[in-house]
Amino acid sequence: EQRAIAADIYYMVGRYAEAAEMARTAKPNMPKEGLDIPYTNDVFFVQAAAYARLGKMKEAEAVLADFRAAVPGINTISDIRKWLDPRALLAGHEPLYEGLALAGVPK
Repeated sequence: EQRAIAADIYYMVGRYAEAAEMARTAKPNMPKEGLDIPYTNDVFFVQAAAYARLGKMKEAEAVLADFRAAVPGINTISDIRKWLDPRALLAGHEPLYEGLALAGVPK
């Protein structure tokens, strides 16, 4: 969980390479049965948005595909806004959604 929080903070301050790496390293520590929990699971979005801001579109697309496999039916930014728990650190952080749009997530 500390790596996920670090990923959020790095993303908030525009350190996208660090955000992507922290999110990547946080995911293996997450319990598989918890991947659909909106409060703790913004690491996929942080990683995808950070990759997109770094111009790593293939990596961003792969992360989003992994998320959609774990949590079907969340396909648009609107879906993500509704799904993401408002207590999540980046739930209201507009640059996150802008990064997801760069990654190709439709509005």
